[in-house]
Amino acid sequence: MSTPFPNLYLAGAPKCGTTSFYDWLAQHPSIYAPQLKEPVYFGSDLTSGSGRYSEQDYLSAYERRTDEQYALDGSTHYFYAKEAPVEIAAKSPDSKIIIALRHPAEAVHSMFHQLRFNGAETLDDFQKSLEAEFPRAANPQPLRRGFPENLLYSRVYAMRENVQRFVAQFGRNNVRVILLDDLKSDAEGCLRETYKWLGLDPSIAASTNLATKNGAKRARSRMMQDLASYPPGWIGKFTRPLFKPETRYRIRSWLRQKNIAEAANPPMDDGCRAMLVERHANDVLWLESFLQRDLSHWKQ
Repeated sequence: MSTPFPNLYLAGAPKCGTTSFYDWLAQHPSIYAPQLKEPVYFGSDLTSGSGRYSEQDYLSAYERRTDEQYALDGSTHYFYAKEAPVEIAAKSPDSKIIIALRHPAEAVHSMFHQLRFNGAETLDDFQKSLEAEFPRAANPQPLRRGFPENLLYSRVYAMRENVQRFVAQFGRNNVRVILLDDLKSDAEGCLRETYKWLGLDPSIAASTNLATKNGAKRARSRMMQDLASYPPGWIGKFTRPLFKPETRYRIRSWLRQKNIAEAANPPMDDGCRAMLVERHANDVLWLESFLQRDLSHWKQ
């Protein structure tokens, strides 16, 4: 182990199956994956209103790692954080990068409902949220509930720009792009091929629990959701000296799970879908070339 930092990054994109895939990867004996999936240590260009983990706190999540070949960080914010690839390479230059993608219109729609669930998006109408993106981009304001860049959907799902940043930093052979389409149609096969790419025993895929996580949901109580996800500062000051970040995360995760009820997102308006398909058309064309794969169903 040449560096205490992770050397495997599931770097996005959000709402593209990363929570499930992280859980599947974590079941391989050669991958150390802390319960704290998204520490978001890198990406200093993201606007934070509540502070970030120190290096000591970040690395404490990996202190139980022994002889595992890989240590995993699943922070999806790295996908659209412009400084993340350079900052990761400075600490762990031989890292492998996995990026999950899906139909961009469907990803944006799912992200909107996730941000509504988190409380980061205060607008209750999807079209109004899309229209607000560019005024918000001109003057990003720190949020207590996450990063304001989360609301800039064009940046979040700028597939060509964001993937190319990682390829430029780590090389094409060290960046693997997977599709949510494949996670849905052949999860075991996708996992097996990823293990081969990592140089790990692919047979583990056959015995992996392939349950899916982090689908559409609603909060039973907004107050409990805020307490679990974005606790007041005084709670942090009290608990930080007593508990390590992963322990605090484990407690908050338990509270969140108790407060979650499954719910289906409402259907996307046809006009919004058409606008997003047009907006991301060049990204889809580029991805077809990059993957040498037909993505015609992403163009409608």
